[in-house]
Amino acid sequence: MNVLSWNIRGISSAMPLLFHCCSTYRSSFLGILEPKTHFSGILSSYWRSFNFSPVHQNDRGRRSSNIWFFADHSLSPDVLFSSDQVVVIRCVIMGIDTTLAFTHASCNYIERRQLWLDIKPFIAGSFLMIGDFNSILGAHGRRGRRVPASTPCSEFHTFIENHDLIQPESSGPFFTWTDRRRFPSPIESILDRVLFSQNFSDIWFFSSILVLPRLGSDHSSIMLRCQDTASAPVCRRFRFLNMWCSHEDFLDQVRASWNIPIDSLCPLVRVMKKLKRLRSVLKAWNRDTFGNYNIALVELQQDLGSLQEGIDAHGYTSDFFDQEVALQAWIGTILMHKSDHLRQQSRISWLSDDDRNTRFFHSMVKWRRSDQSIKKLSIDGVILEDTDTMTAHVVDFYETLFSEPVSGLVDRSWISNYIPGSVSSAHSALLTAPSSAEDIRLVAFSMDRDSALGPDGFNEAFFQHS
Repeated sequence: MNVLSWNIRGISSAMPLLFHCCSTYRSSFLGILEPKTHFSGILSSYWRSFNFSPVHQNDRGRRSSNIWFFADHSLSPDVLFSSDQVVVIRCVIMGIDTTLAFTHASCNYIERRQLWLDIKPFIAGSFLMIGDFNSILGAHGRRGRRVPASTPCSEFHTFIENHDLIQPESSGPFFTWTDRRRFPSPIESILDRVLFSQNFSDIWFFSSILVLPRLGSDHSSIMLRCQDTASAPVCRRFRFLNMWCSHEDFLDQVRASWNIPIDSLCPLVRVMKKLKRLRSVLKAWNRDTFGNYNIALVELQQDLGSLQEGIDAHGYTSDFFDQEVALQAWIGTILMHKSDHLRQQSRISWLSDDDRNTRFFHSMVKWRRSDQSIKKLSIDGVILEDTDTMTAHVVDFYETLFSEPVSGLVDRSWISNYIPGSVSSAHSALLTAPSSAEDIRLVAFSMDRDSALGPDGFNEAFFQHS
């Protein structure tokens, strides 16, 4: 699902640019803000040329509409609410019920208070809000001669915080609006943005938010590109989970696998092969011991509910009490494992170990996965976006890189003749001396246990605990 919003500041002179933008960035939904003309003045064939059907134009009485909303002709959205500052629609996309709000907020922060009240009933489930908010969150959102007023910034921040909305990072220009004044007195601000609910983030795999260069308007157009989690790419590479260390059988599993001899004379080869074998052992052990903690939580909560219903009907007995305590303890253990797992994936190290902000960790995991994904490649000026084409090019590039003939290497040993000898013989001997077992142990145990995984999938927590 792609969503495009643009405060066009007059569509009559920007129709070629809009056609180019919509043709280049195929979208499911389009929101045009401040068209400054009557909708009937645009031929319907213009919208059909890029497969859009008009859905709604808000009614502002004698003033012309300032929000035009369009959808792909294959979709059938329903308008839930319309006002001077926002149009809210609901649409089923790929079987997912999603609420979208296109906003053109008032420049007056007193009037924007009504917008925050109007949108409140619709912030539930899979919710997305996009457009020109005409408000910033603080001094970092503006550059220029004017200092932003604190009250509008505070009210906008409160609106976002009270409804647990997420502000994803974007690529492209940092500021989305400028007053177009000449240097040295221009003002630039982040007025156009995307907000969505936690549920939206859970359902749709966030791909990218692209802020396009300003053309024909003092506002940048903003594009949200995302896909549902069912079709999102999933990495199956082995990853050591820190929560395994807390299980009483973990060291026995590691010891049993490690003690099986490997037929090799090279110590490094033996370690590599033992780690490779241990990966398979830990995968099978994790599947049998921990399983899917989300499914386990649902089943245990159902069992606990049934047990407590039996207690309500028959009263407490010794067996009921022991079963309830055991179920509650097991649910608590699984919640702790889930929190540890998400904390490790999010790579957040500045919260204390006692915090269990699972929702926050879950959001950070999604953002990290999105940031680490490759959306497009530029090859000799040609933009590649197809996944199969990009994969084939990357494989071909590295196969060529690592298969170059040795004769192609350049002898650079002459460089050493021009480097002064500032290290004494004693220091040189110390630096080149083989590392002792104690040196290696000190380095390994001084590293962050949640540091990045190695190519084999193991982190420092494994080596420190084992």
